[in-house]
Amino acid sequence: MLANPRCLLVYSAIMLKVKLDPEALALNAVAFIIDDEQLISRFLSVSGLSPNDMRKNLQRPETMAAIVDFLLEDEQALVQFCQDYNLPPEKIWQARLKLPGSPAAVL
Repeated sequence: MLANPRCLLVYSAIMLKVKLDPEALALNAVAFIIDDEQLISRFLSVSGLSPNDMRKNLQRPETMAAIVDFLLEDEQALVQFCQDYNLPPEKIWQARLKLPGSPAAVL
C-alpha cells in the first residue's frame, strides 16, 4: 500500500522547516530531550530551570539556544537526535549560530 501523497508532502515540508529553521529545530530538540528521562533531568539540573519555568520560557530565543547548546554538549544525544531527524550534525551547529548568544558573536 502506498502512503498518501498529501501526507508525504506535509511531512516533507515539516522536515524541511526543521532543517532550515533554528527555532523549529530547537523545539524538536525539546521533544527529543523530554522523551528521555535522563536527558530532561540533566537539562533541568544544568539549566537551573524547573519544568514549569521551561514551559513558560520555551518560546524565548535564549531558552531555545540553551536547549541546542545542551544537545551540542552531549555527543551521544546529538548523534541520536541527528539520526532520528535525519540531520547532519553540522546543521545543529548552524542552527545554534543563528540563535541569540551565538559563540560566533564573541569572535
